[in-house]
Amino acid sequence: MSPHRLILDNRAHMEITGVLDLLMFDETEIVLETSAGVLNIRGDQLHMNTMTLEKGLLVLAGDIAEIFYEEPGTMKKSKTGLMSKWIKG
Repeated sequence: MSPHRLILDNRAHMEITGVLDLLMFDETEIVLETSAGVLNIRGDQLHMNTMTLEKGLLVLAGDIAEIFYEEPGTMKKSKTGLMSKWIKG
């Protein structure tokens, strides 16, 4: 399991390691499965600069307003995440 680390710089730039899957993404919310649980990021004008599941890395920018982890079992996850669906396309 890859280690999870979150680095937030001035609420405008974030680097996350330990990313396992992208569950949801739009310009106001990103939901990720990480090695530490399901991570929710909310804000405005969010965009991904880098997304590499092989390395478990996500780098994003935008106006980051809220970061929280969901309690285990509260996220009803499909059998495959968003990135898996895109890759299989």
